[in-house]
Amino acid sequence: MKKIQKTSTDIIPTGYLWTGLILLFLFSVLPFIYMIGSSFSSQLELNEGHLFPHHPTLINYEQLFQTQDRMSQNCGRRWGIV
Repeated sequence: MKKIQKTSTDIIPTGYLWTGLILLFLFSVLPFIYMIGSSFSSQLELNEGHLFPHHPTLINYEQLFQTQDRMSQNCGRRWGIV
């Protein structure tokens, strides 16, 4: 009597395996896509619940870098660098 070895395709059919992998991939990647898309949205568009911005804007990045400049200036004054 021959001993039959089971392979991964015997346990889980290939179609189910690929479907599961694709769903896992989407579940992992979609939050990052939403995060990047929402960084280009205005506050109004975020409140309206749009998944992707209809009118992309860079205002959030402008505010971020202005805040970073102010923070670095304050730190420089505190440590006597500026």
